[in-house]
Amino acid sequence: MNQEEIKIASDFTEEEAARILDEEAALQKTKADLVKLRAEDSDRHNRYADEARRITSEVVNSQRESDKQLLANDEAVSHAIASKSMSSIRQIDKLTDKPYFARIVLLDNSNGKDRKIEYKIGKRAVADANIIDWKNAPLARLYYEYNEGEEYLEWIRETERTGTLVVRNSVKIEDGELTELNCKVGNFSKDKGNWIKGNSGRKNRSFELPSILSLISKDQFDLITSDSQSPVALVGIAGSGKTAVALHRLAWQVSNDDSPTPLVITPSVILSRYVSNSFSELENQNITVKTIQQITLDLKNKLGIQDSQAQSVNNDQENGQLHSYSYLSNLVEEAKNPTSNIKPTNLIHQLILAQLQREKKDRINYSHIYIDEFQDFNLSELVLIGTLIDKPKNLTISGDPQQRTLNFSKTEVTTGVQVSHEGLKALNLILPDNEKINPTNLLSLKVSHRSTKQIMDYADHLLGEQRTADGRAGKPPLLLICDSSEHSISELQLWIDRVSDKFENDPILILTKNLEQSKFLLSALKPHFNDGITSISDAPRNIQSLVLVASIDQVKGLEFPHVCIWGATEKIFPRSKLSRRLLYLAATRAEEHLTLITWGEPASIVPSITSKLHRVYDARMPEEDNSEN
Repeated sequence: MNQEEIKIASDFTEEEAARILDEEAALQKTKADLVKLRAEDSDRHNRYADEARRITSEVVNSQRESDKQLLANDEAVSHAIASKSMSSIRQIDKLTDKPYFARIVLLDNSNGKDRKIEYKIGKRAVADANIIDWKNAPLARLYYEYNEGEEYLEWIRETERTGTLVVRNSVKIEDGELTELNCKVGNFSKDKGNWIKGNSGRKNRSFELPSILSLISKDQFDLITSDSQSPVALVGIAGSGKTAVALHRLAWQVSNDDSPTPLVITPSVILSRYVSNSFSELENQNITVKTIQQITLDLKNKLGIQDSQAQSVNNDQENGQLHSYSYLSNLVEEAKNPTSNIKPTNLIHQLILAQLQREKKDRINYSHIYIDEFQDFNLSELVLIGTLIDKPKNLTISGDPQQRTLNFSKTEVTTGVQVSHEGLKALNLILPDNEKINPTNLLSLKVSHRSTKQIMDYADHLLGEQRTADGRAGKPPLLLICDSSEHSISELQLWIDRVSDKFENDPILILTKNLEQSKFLLSALKPHFNDGITSISDAPRNIQSLVLVASIDQVKGLEFPHVCIWGATEKIFPRSKLSRRLLYLAATRAEEHLTLITWGEPASIVPSITSKLHRVYDARMPEEDNSEN
């Protein structure tokens, strides 16, 4: 393979071109190795499957019992080898399109003699192709722990390994073709068959978690792969990777457990679907995902609680006093008393009591639990979840108190930190003394990997709190001012058309304050966009080129390249803590471009028209007199 064959632009330096050629060659070698290994496994499978059939025939025709026993042993061995070969074939087939996401080359000097060793890091291991599993191989840590050119000293497989990391590349491979290369000398991507500098901007958009394995930091990798002796609690700003890190941590934990029964619990059906769709990225299809409502109803059936015995789940959540910390504390204490006659009528409290009154071994439980967006669970729900975890050290929670958008009950405090602490206190009612969560010891993530710094600074202004430490550069958000709500519909159509023309494959998200407004907006836009627009609840897995409409509370944990917030007016978003949090949540769904549409009196928590935080387009003015500030 040479430079002409892979179409490297003339403005590439010799070093840049050499790095691309080297990575292309490494991929071609890996593909050839996989083809060879598959052929060998296929041949081995056929030979031993034929051998097993032949021996089976001999067993059937044999007259002596001792001969049958000997043949049966040989038959079992042949079947086992054939089965192992078929398992290897399936594993190779799964790797064909995306065999690895990173490659390292070591100049190893462990035995006092330099030798170059190459490893590819993927989601599945194939030892004979030098592909190692990121979850299990100690060697994979070298990719996350060291930068290119750094010397390493690690204890791996009971041997001290020393040397230098001479190549550290992260790659993107699609359909067996190298499409992106990120390394010390630069970032490169393939656009229409040609290698260019930077990112081509072309992404396959689907309703699932984006890949982060090649991008996570050393600290994130340590967090994912740490064998903690107590629950792990992650808090962080929007887009800081809380869900992605926690889900990869869950996948790592499950891979090291012989008989796992993992469970992810989310506050909404849409977030459950998003997480479920992401399991192909995690290479684990055995994780159960449920909403808290599904958990509650499942437990009701399993524990034999009749409908007549309890209030509905919805009615439960309306009674703040019954969800107070003091009430729950008394309930947990009463459950420990064998002579207690306590008989709560509230469904969730009946479930808590039924769980706690069982012996630990007889409780309905799970080996690992991850609670996503924990700030949106009430205290009773968190206590109930606490009864479900078998080993508290396998409990992971993540969230952001400042993205709490549910109405607060009278008995719950309303500042972000205190709300998170109340939730943690509720969980701690169930956890053993030596495995409780320390609210002052939360793991905090402060860098957004989703939105640009300009979007995050804007979102921080909306929230009224500076939270973002760093981020990548981008364009300031756009404030689009209209004459009226009717005028805003036509301007929104024009905005969608402009974005669709410029970014033809990207999905676009339109957000409203509530579900009623999203239904209205969808019906207003449907005649113009026909099948190109849908509600987020009806969105397919592949969302390329679609316009999605949703209420803000439906999109927690989700991300989109282009987001428009419709109705950023004082009437719709009056100055309040809830309005701030809703607009913060909405703004931080945007990866690249954020637009707010307003009319009448703009929301007072939005930056002033003269602010440098956004560009302004006043659609009320003649176009020749208008400019984006």
